[in-house]
Amino acid sequence: MQLLRQPRTATRNATAFAYLMGLYGDNYWRLARLFSPHLLAVGEYCSNVDGDQPLVLRVHEQQAYTTLMSLSYEFDGAGRGRNPGAELRFYRDARVAEILACDDQARIEDVLGREASSKAVFGYRLRINAFLGKWLEFIEDRGHSRFSLKARASSLHLDDAGESQPPDRSARASRNSSR
Repeated sequence: MQLLRQPRTATRNATAFAYLMGLYGDNYWRLARLFSPHLLAVGEYCSNVDGDQPLVLRVHEQQAYTTLMSLSYEFDGAGRGRNPGAELRFYRDARVAEILACDDQARIEDVLGREASSKAVFGYRLRINAFLGKWLEFIEDRGHSRFSLKARASSLHLDDAGESQPPDRSARASRNSSR
C-alpha cells in the first residue's frame, strides 16, 4: 500500500506551485481592476492622488495576448528617483500577471545567478509575486486607479484623430473610419 502514496515533498511542492499560480491570478485581477493595462496604448502614464507620490505606469509593449509594463513611484517629479520599481507581464489569455524584475537591473539571473537551483528560483518568484500583490493592494488603498491615470503626451503615439489607443484598436479604428 505504501507504493500508492505520494511522498510528502511532492504534495508540498504541488501546494506551493498552486499557491504561486494563485498569486499570479490575484495579481492579474488586481492589475486589471486598478489600471486595465490591456486597454492602454504603449507609452507612459502617471497617477497623482492627494497624499501620495506620483505613480508611473509605463506600457512597453502590447502584443496579441500580453502586455509588458513597468510600475514605479516617482519621488522627485523629474523622472529620476523611481523606486520601488517593478517590471510586469500581463497575460490576457491565461489571466495571470507576474513580476519579472523588482528593479531596473534586478532580473532573476542578476539576483540569484545563472546557476541557481530551481528551488531558489521558485522561492524568489514566490517572494516577489507576494510583494507585488501587497504593493498593488497598497496602491489601491492610496487611491490610485485607472481613473487617476493620465497619459504623458510626449510618450504616446497618437492616431489621426489625436486619440491614444492600443495599437490593435487604432488600426481597427483607422480601417473603420476609411469606410
